[in-house]
Amino acid sequence: MVVGFYPAYYSGISPTPEQLEKLTYVIIFSVQVPPDGNITEQTIAADLNGGSRVVALIDDASKKGVGVMLAVGGDGKSQGFSSMTGSATARKLFINNLLAFCVKYGFAGVDIDWEFPNSGNNDRANFTLFARELKAAFGPKGMVISIDVNGTNAQYYNRDTFDHFDWLNLMAYDNDWPVGSSHHSTYAHAQQSIDLYSGLGVPKNKLVLGVPFYGKSYGGTKSYGEILAANPGLDASQDSDKGFYFNGPTTIGRKTTLAMDQGTRGIMIWELLQDASDNRLLQSISNTIQNKGGILDQKDKPVVSVLPIKTNALHLLQLDGGFWTLGLSSGTGRRLTLFSPSGRILHTLLPDQTSNGVIRWHAPDMPEGRYLFRVDGGPGQEFGAISGSMIISE
Repeated sequence: MVVGFYPAYYSGISPTPEQLEKLTYVIIFSVQVPPDGNITEQTIAADLNGGSRVVALIDDASKKGVGVMLAVGGDGKSQGFSSMTGSATARKLFINNLLAFCVKYGFAGVDIDWEFPNSGNNDRANFTLFARELKAAFGPKGMVISIDVNGTNAQYYNRDTFDHFDWLNLMAYDNDWPVGSSHHSTYAHAQQSIDLYSGLGVPKNKLVLGVPFYGKSYGGTKSYGEILAANPGLDASQDSDKGFYFNGPTTIGRKTTLAMDQGTRGIMIWELLQDASDNRLLQSISNTIQNKGGILDQKDKPVVSVLPIKTNALHLLQLDGGFWTLGLSSGTGRRLTLFSPSGRILHTLLPDQTSNGVIRWHAPDMPEGRYLFRVDGGPGQEFGAISGSMIISE
């Protein structure tokens, strides 16, 4: 999946339809955590710079099969976490009010960005209690919860805290000291962040690799769009220019490949509106997924793509009398692979029958739910691979 942050402090600017169609979730950043847990609709609306754009974004995103999540905390807005999570009463009030708000306006879930729990007091233990109670409230409503974690240092968290979140956003950037003195988000650091959390026993399919759409220098930060505007001839492979260190399209594509090859859940972007006007960084992510035969997981919309793009290779894939049936334009079909929504391989099947362009694989015993599939083409066929998603129901 591809997750993009969208800060609410932008005035009058929202993600475009072209951006939304390349995303799984948009995370609106961010609301303040009250120490007493008494978060209200009024305080949330104030933190989000008014509510009308948020409602419009949820409507636009839902048409694209994209979920909109609400971020809580973040740099400068995390001070209330310690007191709130330290009180059972405050936790309950906060979770109940937050849930009511998300249900009312159609949010897909919440993202927790505590920067950062104090390892010297009870913050880490209280964070685990909070995470457990948050999941117990949001899960039955079909909502997801994610957590943003430091890409360099895991000492802020208890390992069991992660068990209650659907995924971890690895903030694999800002790894420079002094600030602006070096590349802050290298390919090597991306690998180190994945290794750090998977080494703690977090399944890789719960890790989402964060990538920056901004650059840093001694003088501050600039969006990639601003850096490119100052040097329109910037090469896609460049990761530095005029004292700024950033990730160009080539590195963003390499990191996407890394995330896929490592079996992670996907890519997270800080942040969407820092891209170039032609969305070339987001496009690099999208192109990489497609070129590797991947499927963009969009929350409510089955996606089917033909890779590489050729004419009319795929007619139909359905479950019929215990067989998966696929109509092809030519040739003999090959392997069918079935995946869980998180990308874990469930079954690899070879054809049982082939006749008149119709290929059949005997279906394994699978429960109801949503699955991903991939069919690898054989000699003489018009495609390298076909991928998509399906829903099995009684």
